[in-house]
Amino acid sequence: MLTIQANAKINLYLEITGTLENGYHALSMIMQSISLGDTLRIEPADALCVHCPGVPQEQNSAFLAAQLFFEAAELAGGARIEISKRIPSQAGLGGGSADAAAALLGLNALYGEPLSPGELARIAVRIGADVPFFLKGGCQQCQGIGEVLTPLENALCPYYLVVQPEGGVSTPAAYRKYDELGGRQGDLALCKHALAAGDLTSFAGATANSLERAAKALCPPVAQALAFLQTCADCALMTGSGSACIGLFAEKPRAEAALQKARAQFPFAQLAENAPAGICILGGDTEAL
Repeated sequence: MLTIQANAKINLYLEITGTLENGYHALSMIMQSISLGDTLRIEPADALCVHCPGVPQEQNSAFLAAQLFFEAAELAGGARIEISKRIPSQAGLGGGSADAAAALLGLNALYGEPLSPGELARIAVRIGADVPFFLKGGCQQCQGIGEVLTPLENALCPYYLVVQPEGGVSTPAAYRKYDELGGRQGDLALCKHALAAGDLTSFAGATANSLERAAKALCPPVAQALAFLQTCADCALMTGSGSACIGLFAEKPRAEAALQKARAQFPFAQLAENAPAGICILGGDTEAL
């Protein structure tokens, strides 16, 4: 059995730059893995079974990932995958995509790595736009629909206060609402420079999320979460299509004080830090295979 942590991601920058021929929105993003994650336990079995409380198996991205893995690897075996959720859903934190990437990497390790990193990446794109990021993680500039990755240096080393207000945001609905309302653009070049320099003040002035206006329209509590974080954090931003919002703090004591206030106001509030990878295999035994 393998035990795997699937880390959430936050969008430190999200800009919609146009529309692709296939109808998807073209994106330019900076994504960072954080130390908030789901736990997957994977063991070989005669058939494929994915168990995650509250999520039907056929609707689980990890189930699709496992199906595609066995198809690509031409293996007749199966697996039992148990998922313990800590990443909230419809939050813009990529929980489903993280679980899918963890299933791909975990099954590949469990069955002796029959697929190359390139083959895994091609499967990841078929599952969802964020899944290729989770196979690598850390800090990456993500372009296209999220599948074109370039490693970035993040020297900010902040403490993140992750807050999700009441209600979630559907990603497809957020993009449809963006098409109606538009959204704010930031300064990607300055944002990347500030990240590399560890300049939190400049970063706060440069970052933006094009989907913020749409998310506020679909889920008004997003505005309340951002307003709260703006009163206490060095920088406040929404991640992904929402509804989770992130406060960046240079000092841990201030982050911890804000956490106590957030827990009294919001259904979900937790501190996190940068994580070096999207997926981490914590332990297990693959020798039997």
